[in-house]
Amino acid sequence: MLYTAAVLSVLIGSAAIGPDVVQAGALKLCRPTVETAVIREDANTGTRSLHVTLDGQARATFADITRQAVGTPLPVTLNGIVVFNPYIQEEIIGGEFDISDRDERDLERIKVALLSDC
Repeated sequence: MLYTAAVLSVLIGSAAIGPDVVQAGALKLCRPTVETAVIREDANTGTRSLHVTLDGQARATFADITRQAVGTPLPVTLNGIVVFNPYIQEEIIGGEFDISDRDERDLERIKVALLSDC
């Protein structure tokens, strides 16, 4: 796991120059589709995660994407590189999700990309 995170940090750090692009399936995650992106720390475990809240239309789109992905992984990418690949157990209708187990620099970079204009 640590090796994978280290390699991923190197890959993300060497991405092409230009604005970072985050996607979940076909949904581009940036302003205005993202309402909030906040780094949180779990008080019990100390694990840091990026909590993302989508806007109304993006919530509906994300619900459709996750409904179609039930039983499979749904890659979330940064500049085409998979940064989070959760196994979808059920449709996510609330428009909120967490990106966890990431290097702090990577979480911050993803957060900036999420809060940037599309």
